[in-house]
Amino acid sequence: MRNAELACRTSWGSDLWEPQPGDFTLDVKIWGPFRADAAVDDYPADLIGLLISMLDD
Repeated sequence: MRNAELACRTSWGSDLWEPQPGDFTLDVKIWGPFRADAAVDDYPADLIGLLISMLDD
């Protein structure tokens, strides 16, 4: 460990890091896995909405 370093990680499974006020958060949602031959109607509506909104950008 470096002498001037603040050790935030206490182990592989835990740490003491906390975001500063004003930091952004990112919600991650994972869809799938999907079959390669799945029909468009088999995909979740919120996933399709997200993909369509990305086309508008």
